[in-house]
Amino acid sequence: MPNILCIETSIGKCSVALQHNGIEDYIETKQSFMQSELLFVLIQELLKKNSLEYKDFDIFACTLGPGSFTGIRIGIAAVRGIKKILPDIQLLGVSTLEVMASDLQFPVVEEKILAVLNASGGDLYAQEFSSNGFPFGKIYSLQKKKLENKRKGSLLVVEQSSFYYEQGLTVNLTARSLLRKALKIISERKQEVYRNIQPIYVKDPNITTKILA
Repeated sequence: MPNILCIETSIGKCSVALQHNGIEDYIETKQSFMQSELLFVLIQELLKKNSLEYKDFDIFACTLGPGSFTGIRIGIAAVRGIKKILPDIQLLGVSTLEVMASDLQFPVVEEKILAVLNASGGDLYAQEFSSNGFPFGKIYSLQKKKLENKRKGSLLVVEQSSFYYEQGLTVNLTARSLLRKALKIISERKQEVYRNIQPIYVKDPNITTKILA
């Protein structure tokens, strides 16, 4: 099994997970939205704890969004920067929603999974998946008030720090769950599907500018 380092920066807390020679380890920030300040601090701390270096890994994986506009860019820039220094490593990129849908630790009896994340302006990011966690539809924007009708016949999965819905199953999106997804991708030999390391933006960034008189 390849040695893998995973980072998650797209939602809330920044986290890093690794698997090296069958040993797994994990670290996360206590503060939310501190990705730019703490990502490489976390990576260095986890590597030092396990007496490892960047060159000891075969694959670096990150989440691609949707999520925090800035957080997504930080994670992608990090793995791209590492690859420039170590060109022989492989990169894997997975959407946040796919990681959520794939991180269920029990058989899904419903025909499909509907994964949702909070978005700005009263909307949600949403995507449908098969019962084994692989997507069969594109990511789209969904109004919260329409979720009740949309979720019928599906297992609704929500990220616990992003959005609460009483009928939804909550999951915690972290680098540890990304690591589990990456291992699943590798075991099913689907790496080529996840080679494109591009940010997933469903909506325009929520940026306001102040016009000075």
